[in-house]
Formats: sequence, C-alpha cells, structure tokens
Amino acid sequence: MPTYLVVPPAFRLRMNFMDALEDAGIDYSREPEGYFIYLREGQQEAWERIRQQFQAVVSEEDPPTIFGP
Repeated sequence: MPTYLVVPPAFRLRMNFMDALEDAGIDYSREPEGYFIYLREGQQEAWERIRQQFQAVVSEEDPPTIFGP
C-alpha cells in the first residue's frame, strides 16, 4: 500500500480536497507534518486525478510512520 506525505493545499481548498479523497474512498490522516495519504490497490488513478486537480505537492513517498507522542 503506497503512502504519501502531502503538503496541505491552500486553506480555502482543504475541505474540498478532503471531500475528494473521501468520495474516492482514499484513506488519509491530517497530521502536523501534512496529510498522510494511504492508497489501496486500484486507487492510484483516482489519486492522480485528485493530486492534479488540487495541485497537491507530495513531499515524501512512503514516509516513516511514528505512533505516539
């Protein structure tokens, strides 16, 4: 399952960005570092459309996951 750390889009676009992810069934989490996007099999094409639509900047692919404080 590919994971991406994405720089948050402009504040005015964030709700629409999250709605697009949810409509596509793409899991994500909002963290201080940005948005972690978790793709399942077959979601790459939908993610690419959303990424282009919102000009989302991927700052890191498969970032390390840190749990807890």
